Amino acid sequence: MNDTLPLPLLTAAVAALIAGSLPVGGPSFRRGCSVLSTLVAAVCIAWAIGLAPAGTTGAWADPWVPLLALQGPDGWLLLALCLITGCLVAAAPARDVKDGVTGGTVFLCAANVLAHAGTSPLAMGLGWALTAVPFLVGKKAMGGAGRHWLVPMLGSTAAFAAASVLARDGAGTGTIAWLLVLVAVVARKGLFPFHGWVVRMFHETPLAWVAVAFNGRLGSLLLLRFESSVEGIPGWVVDAASVLVIASAVVCSLRGLVEKEPRRLLGYLFVGQSGLVLGGVVSVNEEGFTGSLMHWLTVAVASSGLMALLRLMQSRLPGMDWAMRTPGLARSAPRLATFFLVFALALAGLPGTLGYCSQDLVLGGATEHSFAMGMVLAMTSALNAIAVFRIYTQLFLGVRPRDAVTVPDLLARERWPMVACIVFLLAGGLFPASVIRWKVPDLPRHEAGRRH
Repeated sequence: MNDTLPLPLLTAAVAALIAGSLPVGGPSFRRGCSVLSTLVAAVCIAWAIGLAPAGTTGAWADPWVPLLALQGPDGWLLLALCLITGCLVAAAPARDVKDGVTGGTVFLCAANVLAHAGTSPLAMGLGWALTAVPFLVGKKAMGGAGRHWLVPMLGSTAAFAAASVLARDGAGTGTIAWLLVLVAVVARKGLFPFHGWVVRMFHETPLAWVAVAFNGRLGSLLLLRFESSVEGIPGWVVDAASVLVIASAVVCSLRGLVEKEPRRLLGYLFVGQSGLVLGGVVSVNEEGFTGSLMHWLTVAVASSGLMALLRLMQSRLPGMDWAMRTPGLARSAPRLATFFLVFALALAGLPGTLGYCSQDLVLGGATEHSFAMGMVLAMTSALNAIAVFRIYTQLFLGVRPRDAVTVPDLLARERWPMVACIVFLLAGGLFPASVIRWKVPDLPRHEAGRRH
């Protein structure tokens, strides 16, 4: 039986986020309300964590809406996602506020909170499906972006719904149910052969929406939740997921070496990092699983920072062909260049950052599970680091032409959210034990999955 929280904190968090996404008032008022809503949601979730520590077993249900509960490390992940959303909204250019991008970003955060806190397939499926709403109704923000991304997103939602029905009917351990779960996970995370649609979303849709929609990691969440309702992950599911992780890592890392458009390159890099997160989950050992949770946080913070900075650059230089080399931007915008470099190096696993600790655990767990998968992930991690340095070199290094347009550096409103994210990445790298404590205590089930 689940314990109950003394206050409806999860309901308050979701309600605050939905209220903050409403297009009310002028741009400044709208931005302020959106940031305030993410802070209120973060306070509610932090309060719930204090009342129901993540180290306890079981779930702590919301007294008003029992379908919502705090489960495992979800509280810490949701707290990080709310704060990341607040940073994205605070640093967003004014045009994104007018076009409704910031409101859609907050709504996506609410959908992720609903999916993570949902204790039933209905609540989780509702949150999963709601992540498609901003892309459907945000015509002004989407501009001329295509709708090709709807097919795999809605397809993965349908696969999740079908698997939930099978699990409810007692067929949760059946091959069909697990096959549908695997299809839903792969399509949602954009792993091979669905990686192309994620890259196109990075290129065509608002980057803030992509950051929140995919950093919720609903694919990994689905795998863990479905696994916890039965007797471990079947061996063939682990093997199939491992093969897809390897294929995604190899394809995206090699493609990233030749990609010139920064947004598409970030897409390939993101899919490769998603493979590392899932690789830790399917390694079915404590080291890999703990590293997966840590890398989840690393990718969420670092990739969101990169997307926010790239969006700010594009708003300062509209109409520029970003596939061409734009040398010397570091000269006129040194803070922007420095923050971009720190986020990129953290994502690449620079020692002293949280990315180094998380990748070390993920690669160690993956190698213990399969030597081949561990070696491939290590190789692709190195290739991703090369791709990260390529994008930095292309955007910031070199001699700036005398007749080039001067790029304004970061404003205070844009600077301080980035500072907060960098402090987290550096503090996590210096004190990783504080992050490791957030892991789920019920890990024997994952070990048991290797014997099925």
